Amino acid sequence: MTLDRNTTVGGGREAGKAAPGSPASSDQPAEVIIEISGRPVAKGRPRYYRGRAVTPSDTRAYEQLIRSCAKFAMNGRTPLDGPLNAIIEVFLPVPVSWSARQKREALDGRTLPVSRPDLDNYVKAVLDGLNGIVFEDDAQVVRIVARKSYSDRPCVIAGLLPMSIP
Repeated sequence: MTLDRNTTVGGGREAGKAAPGSPASSDQPAEVIIEISGRPVAKGRPRYYRGRAVTPSDTRAYEQLIRSCAKFAMNGRTPLDGPLNAIIEVFLPVPVSWSARQKREALDGRTLPVSRPDLDNYVKAVLDGLNGIVFEDDAQVVRIVARKSYSDRPCVIAGLLPMSIP
């Protein structure tokens, strides 16, 4: 499954099902696709004050945004159970200092973001934000496919689907 910006509307929706607000045919969705609009924020390292770990405020705010989008996409449904596949696409803004040629190459996918923050820090922020809403525990995610690329519309698109066990 490949995700793109045409996959979702608003805060996200369940693929292959009715849009949020319309009658649902099942309590357990086949897959859930969520779009988190705006500049992606990677999971920040906790800071330690007087022996206590404190999550950075920008990370907390971004995880709250993810939770809001997830609640909208789930539309009151119960969290997915069992093992899950996750597909996470991170679309970053093109640096404003780049030339027109560099921007064009970035938007065409010929230049990829190989700078920090690392992709796994974006993935961790997304999974932590979805925890308890789309799934009970991020330990349920047994397979992750992720990528980061440039876009003129920064966002994160996350898809979660139950893994079929033969």
